Amino acid sequence: MTKLTILSIVTASVLLATGCSDETKKAAADTAKATSQTVAAAANDVKVSAKQVVDAAKEKASAVGDAVAQKASEAKEAAADAVESAKEAVAPKEQSTESAASSAVDGKAVFAKCVACHGQNGKQKALGKSNIIAGQSADEVVEKLKAYKAGTRNVSGMGMTMKAQVSALSDAELEAVAGYISTL
Repeated sequence: MTKLTILSIVTASVLLATGCSDETKKAAADTAKATSQTVAAAANDVKVSAKQVVDAAKEKASAVGDAVAQKASEAKEAAADAVESAKEAVAPKEQSTESAASSAVDGKAVFAKCVACHGQNGKQKALGKSNIIAGQSADEVVEKLKAYKAGTRNVSGMGMTMKAQVSALSDAELEAVAGYISTL
């Protein structure tokens, strides 16, 4: 379009400059003016069309953005629900695993390493120094064994010996042996 306009203006200028008749000059000027107006109208139409296209694209982009935000929100909610479901599904299994582990430990088998000092029935004073352990409550025995394991209990100078004996035992094993001792 702009090339056509420029060509028309150049043509009109050349004709005017070469000394055409007044009528030719006027016709050339009218043609140049009409061409200019046509080009201006076409340019205006292009601007209007471009603005409409841009506005439509903005509307579509906004709609797509809203849809994406909605889908992202839904996905986030679904993920949160899935995490909660997984937590709920795992929690009972963890609890049952812990209780199964403590019930799977044989307190009598763990007590086998205690027999040498405390006797077969737990009624012997270990190395002639300690108290008799038979008949103590399971909670009391667990508390004492954990204190020996931590190195915070030393009754009759037996702290280091007991710590060496219980340091490798798990909490489940400590509870199992304490339960067994409470039945002696």
